[in-house]
Amino acid sequence: MQRLRLAIWMSVCGCVRATAPDTTGMVVDNNVEVLPADIVEVLASEEYLASEQSAEEAAKEAGTGSVVGGVYLDDQLNFLIDVPAEWEAKPGPKEGNLRVSMMDVHTGVTIEVWAFGGIAMEPRVRGECAWKFQDAGSYRTLLHSDPLVVATCVPHHPSDARVFAYLMIRDGWTWQLEIHIPSAATMDNLPRGEAVLSTARWGVSD
Repeated sequence: MQRLRLAIWMSVCGCVRATAPDTTGMVVDNNVEVLPADIVEVLASEEYLASEQSAEEAAKEAGTGSVVGGVYLDDQLNFLIDVPAEWEAKPGPKEGNLRVSMMDVHTGVTIEVWAFGGIAMEPRVRGECAWKFQDAGSYRTLLHSDPLVVATCVPHHPSDARVFAYLMIRDGWTWQLEIHIPSAATMDNLPRGEAVLSTARWGVSD
C-alpha cells in the first residue's frame, strides 16, 4: 500500500525518479576531459553565445583595408589611393572584388575601385547601365603610362548615374577604376574624379 501511495503521489506531482543511463556496450574513454560545471554554464549562457555571434559578424564585415591619414591602404593587394577632404571612403568586403568606394559628400560623385584575378580587359557587366563606348590605347588621363581601356556605361534610366571606367593590368590582376556621375551632377565633375584616380599607386607604401 505504501508503494501504491508513493506511485500515485509521483504521478500527480510530475516527479520522476532519476535513473542511471544504460551504459551496456558503451566504451568509456577515461582520457576525455570533462569541463567543470561552472565553465559549461558560461559557455551555454546567452551572453557568451551573443559575443561569439558578434565576433563572427565582425569577421564577415571586415574590409579590404583601411583609411589612414587620408590614404586608403589595401591590406591584401598592396594598393593605395588618396581620399580627398570632404570625401567619404568605405573599404569593400574582405573577400570581394570591390576594394574601396568613396563619395564626394557635396556632389554625390562616387569612385569605385575593383580588382579581378587574371587578365580580362573587358568592363564587367553592370545591371543599371550598358557599356556603349569602349576604346584601348595609351591614355594619359590618369597620369599612368600603362595602356588603358576606357569605357562609358550609359544608364538605362535617366535618373541613374553614368559610369566611366578605366581598366589596367597590374601584377596579374585586372583593375577597373570607375567614376559614377549622378544625373543631378554636371560633367565638370569628371576631371575631379580623374584627379582622384590619378593618385592610385601599387607596390609602394606611405
